[in-house]
Amino acid sequence: MRVPNLLATPRGRLIAFFLLYVAEGIPSGFTGTAIATQMRRQGLEPSVIGAFIGALYLPWAFKWVFGPLVDVISVERWGRRRTLALFIFGTTLPTLALAIAMQRFGWIFPIAPDAPGRLTPSPELVSFFRWMALAYAAFQGLMYGVGTAIFMDVTTRRVAATQFTAYMAMTNLVYSYSAVWQGHAVERWGYPVTLALD
Repeated sequence: MRVPNLLATPRGRLIAFFLLYVAEGIPSGFTGTAIATQMRRQGLEPSVIGAFIGALYLPWAFKWVFGPLVDVISVERWGRRRTLALFIFGTTLPTLALAIAMQRFGWIFPIAPDAPGRLTPSPELVSFFRWMALAYAAFQGLMYGVGTAIFMDVTTRRVAATQFTAYMAMTNLVYSYSAVWQGHAVERWGYPVTLALD
C-alpha cells in the first residue's frame, strides 16, 4: 500500500505540519510543563526546576551544530521525511525508559510534598531522569531541525514568513493542549502510563 505524499498539495502540507507539531508538542508539553509543575508540587526549589528546564531546552541552543549533521544524514541517506521519522522515534526511547524506571521505583502517582510518609526519590531515579531528559531533548532538537528544513522546502517564497510563523504557532497550540491533558492524565493514570501514551 502506497502512503500518500502529503507534501504534494497545499492542504496536505498543512496536515503534515499539524501532525509534525502534534508529535513534537505532546512530549514537550509533558517534560516542560507537566513535569516541571509536579517537581514544584514535590517541593523542589524553583532554581532546581529552572536548571531542569534549561537543560531540557539546551540542545536548541546548539541547533546550528546539528544542522550540517541533519543535512548530511537526511539528504544523502534516507531523505528528510524518513530522517524526521527516525528522530521522532528517537524521542520515544528515553520516554519509555523513564516510564519503566518510574514504575520500577514506585513513582506512579503525584505525591504531595507534605504527605505523611512521603517517599524521597532515590538518587538513582533522579540521575536517570536527568539523563533521559537530556537524551529526549537531543532527539527533539534534531527532529526540530529536520522539521524546519521540511518547512523551508515547502513554503511559498512570496508568503514564506507567514507560513512559517503559522507552523510555529501550531507548536504553541500543541504545547498548550498537551500540558492540559497531561496534567489530567498524570493525576488519573500516573506517570508511567502517561509517559507510555506520550
